[in-house]
Amino acid sequence: VSIAQVLQKTSQHDRAELILITHLVKEKDMQDALAVLNGMSIVDEINNVVRLEGNHR
Repeated sequence: VSIAQVLQKTSQHDRAELILITHLVKEKDMQDALAVLNGMSIVDEINNVVRLEGNHR
């Protein structure tokens, strides 16, 4: 999965909220990447995954 952009917001209790924007990715590859992230001890939770589709450059 190729990451196009990362946005970070600070929050309470020494935590951070990350928003990852990817380049075009196959659903299976995205699900595999999410499984890896969920398995990391540093990741508390993944709240949302939003798919945007449109014109691809």
